[in-house]
Amino acid sequence: MFLGRYRQGEPVVLTLLSHDDDGEAAPPDGPPAVTVYDDAGAKVASGAVPLLDRYRQPGWCGYRLRLGALGVGHYGVTFGYSVGGSARLDAATFEVVAGGHADGAVLAMTHYERPHAAFLVHQAESGTRVFGRNPWV
Repeated sequence: MFLGRYRQGEPVVLTLLSHDDDGEAAPPDGPPAVTVYDDAGAKVASGAVPLLDRYRQPGWCGYRLRLGALGVGHYGVTFGYSVGGSARLDAATFEVVAGGHADGAVLAMTHYERPHAAFLVHQAESGTRVFGRNPWV
């Protein structure tokens, strides 16, 4: 399954709908494991996938991945889980395209004046703070 195209620095939610032997949605026995691979087959990220809403949609899981460290290219995703003791493996792909910034979107920004210069400070999704001096338009 193709999950879409995303710009570098954006967050992507890798979703999974776990199912039983009959193809019906069913909650997994434990948290599914997700692994993300690049074009060369090297593992770039992994983790446990939490349930999103076990009461409304059983088996609906999502893993939030920020694409800051990932370069432009195609990526493969595998989800490993078990339902009722039966092991399952689902796969998906997504693409990271040029654009955006590795630090993600700006969450907060402020401008302040000092006697010697004007400053612009912003904080990105990655937690980094950037200080600019004497901004102009």
